[in-house]
Amino acid sequence: GVPVRTELVRPRVDAGARERVGARLAAAGISPSDRLVIVHPGSGGNAREWPPECFGALAARLGADPGTRVVVTGIERERALCGAVLAAGGERVAAVSMAGALSLAEMIALVDRSALVVANSTGVLHVAAALGVPVLGLYPSAPPALSAARWGPYTKRATVLTPPIDTPGEMTLITPDAAEAAARALFTLPPRN
Repeated sequence: GVPVRTELVRPRVDAGARERVGARLAAAGISPSDRLVIVHPGSGGNAREWPPECFGALAARLGADPGTRVVVTGIERERALCGAVLAAGGERVAAVSMAGALSLAEMIALVDRSALVVANSTGVLHVAAALGVPVLGLYPSAPPALSAARWGPYTKRATVLTPPIDTPGEMTLITPDAAEAAARALFTLPPRN
């Protein structure tokens, strides 16, 4: 076959949305100098999901770093899921939820402002990849229709974690330790252009 050239098209970041997001972050006590990590635990029901307890543990660990803040995002019907992530992180987590609070333009602006996006297989992960933001994707090992080989982020600024075996509850086999190590490695990437 003939090779097909594929490239990501950077989404447009709306200036008004950027200002609104900046105001929301400031209201949450997040300064422009803080390293922002987005934790997006939902998938709209389109993927196998890493458990909220794992997302919470990761958020607590990353949010404990001085100057790092975590924003948990999701659509309106994922508010409870995002709340479970915050609860799982406990008082140690320097995180806020913006679940159901952002328009698409604001979500793109928030992603553009972030240093890392951690998510299951979902659109937010691909928006981050297109913006050049490092991504940590959490994918099942099988079936192929759900796997990272088919739906993984199209960027060199990504790490994809998959469980070692396809079994019920497999996503719990991706440990917060492994996710933390991958996230910290992504923090060391050179700044995006």
